[in-house]
Amino acid sequence: MLVRAMSIRIAAFALGLLLVAPAVAHAWPMLRVTATEEISVDPPRWKTTFTITEEGYRACWGELSVGRQNAPSPEAPTFYGCEGPDPWVCTALISGGNGAYFYRDGGDPAMGEPLSIITDRAAPCVRITFFCPLLSDWAPPPPIEACLSTDLPVPAATTSWGRLKTQYR
Repeated sequence: MLVRAMSIRIAAFALGLLLVAPAVAHAWPMLRVTATEEISVDPPRWKTTFTITEEGYRACWGELSVGRQNAPSPEAPTFYGCEGPDPWVCTALISGGNGAYFYRDGGDPAMGEPLSIITDRAAPCVRITFFCPLLSDWAPPPPIEACLSTDLPVPAATTSWGRLKTQYR
């Protein structure tokens, strides 16, 4: 009787993993720049606001870092500040203006709230890296590299030419 009860629990756990694993593995963060505003002329400072949502399963993108896309380049942005609504917290800037780190202090792990960075560029080219303990064993969450501007297309996820063609027909 004990063996049968354990077998049922193991089977239920395995079924739960099979149902959740494919959904989590197909969650892709999607970036949308919502505003860019000049907050200072001398010295130049721009506030760029963006949202990140998920395609598919609501994964746990509860932490992310926004850093320079081409760190050694003289065109790389310098970060001067960052902000986000509750429960988002933006910690101190990363190593002398090289980036910012956001994390959720409680609340729902889904994304979608507006986050902002303050840099010396109107369209800062950044690399957004996501941290998710749930996905770290299967595959790391895909980073996004893009120049953040309301007028530029922003890549969201890897895709194939066939999928793009069907999307725009």
